[in-house]
Amino acid sequence: VEASRACIEANQRQLYASARAYCEEALSLTDEGSEAFVHLALACIFLYNKTDEPQKALALLDKLIASNKDERVAYNLCFDRGMTLIRLQRFEDALQTLNACPPNEADQGKHDGAIAELYMMMGDAEKAAAAYDEALADDNKNSFAWFGAMVARMRAGRSADAKQAFLNGIA
Repeated sequence: VEASRACIEANQRQLYASARAYCEEALSLTDEGSEAFVHLALACIFLYNKTDEPQKALALLDKLIASNKDERVAYNLCFDRGMTLIRLQRFEDALQTLNACPPNEADQGKHDGAIAELYMMMGDAEKAAAAYDEALADDNKNSFAWFGAMVARMRAGRSADAKQAFLNGIA
């Protein structure tokens, strides 16, 4: 309990390295099958990413995914795993992970946008443009997706389509 409180306080004060240490201590003292462990693990994953330790975040995510029985949490764990793989520049693994995430209508636009950005990182502007189109089908008011679609279309050599995406984005 003390380590958990110290973790929360250090995190609030943006002392991420200290918060991470307290979080790890609290994790070591918590039953892995408990809900408290899941919450602490998620806090540690956040802190690992804040302190540039995505490999530790990935290991903890894999542990949570393997033991997760809550369908409501499955998508978020999968999505976070994909984002962590991107941080590790393991783009093919990230794409495979994101494509394997369980469906989640509430976050579909965010999901499609992440895949579009991943394709941009991989240098495939055509696939990025298609993924942005999917994100925009879910939310055509998303100016970030319109901007991404514009850039992807421009890089794909489709300047007229890029101009239209720009105009749609500022409309």
